[in-house]
Amino acid sequence: MRQRRELKGISQQAFADRLNYKRSNISAIERGTQKPPNNLIAKMSEILGEPYADMLAVKILDGLSLDVEEALWRLLCRCRGKEPE
Repeated sequence: MRQRRELKGISQQAFADRLNYKRSNISAIERGTQKPPNNLIAKMSEILGEPYADMLAVKILDGLSLDVEEALWRLLCRCRGKEPE
């Protein structure tokens, strides 16, 4: 999730402000120590311009090793007909 936010040029604090959430909670979500509720994922997908289903996939993938997460993300992107970033 952090990568997608940073690609959009949004700081963690600005992201938290737009979500009406604490920055510390956003930090915990990005570190994988806290799982976001689905309604927050919906708001995040709006702000980041990412499909909701993709953001749910990120929630599911969080906590996996980075190699596995990256491989699954690339597969998801290819299945959707777009190049992974």
